Amino acid sequence: LAGALAGSVTGVLQTKVGIHPILAGILTMSGLYTINTAVMGGKPDVTLTKTTIFNKLYDVFNINLQAFNKDRAAFTIAKEITVLIVAAVLAAAVLIALIWFFRTHVGLCIRATGNNEAMVRSSSINAGGMKILGLAVANGCTALAGGVMTQSGGFATISNGAGVLVVGLASVIIGEAIIGKRGVTGGLMSVILGSVLSQCLIRLATSLNVFPAYYL
Repeated sequence: LAGALAGSVTGVLQTKVGIHPILAGILTMSGLYTINTAVMGGKPDVTLTKTTIFNKLYDVFNINLQAFNKDRAAFTIAKEITVLIVAAVLAAAVLIALIWFFRTHVGLCIRATGNNEAMVRSSSINAGGMKILGLAVANGCTALAGGVMTQSGGFATISNGAGVLVVGLASVIIGEAIIGKRGVTGGLMSVILGSVLSQCLIRLATSLNVFPAYYL
């Protein structure tokens, strides 16, 4: 909800205040840096002490400290599998929800606004409202991903989102290069595929031991 609200702020700055879209995003991001710092109590990083969704699942799969003491490798693999299951289920749920949403009347209006804003305005559709709603949905998904990542790692740092724009662009480019632009369903699936492949490529590059691990 907070992410969707932030996206709405960006949309309002674009459509109501008349600020350039890129500058509007930069302004919102700059403001959110301060807000995030305030939420974290003025600290650059915070460790999660309360129970997370992953901790609950660790209990379900009987992943405990005793297992860690007996077999550290097995414990690590079990935790990674749990994280993968949660990520896959959430990605599938969001994918289905977005496919459904973008096939509704409102979703089609958002897509039409992105394709041909002049045509949308001539059809008496509120293009500004569609932009705000589209940004709210996109930023809501981004916030959900950030929340899951934070719970998975067990800590939050103020620089968690650094570089994520490049990762997002790489995901879209790689996915579309493989699947192509085949409607909203194919587009959404290509983003997920591209994000997985881009991370696999990064892991492969860092595991080859050709260069030091810090040569990101």
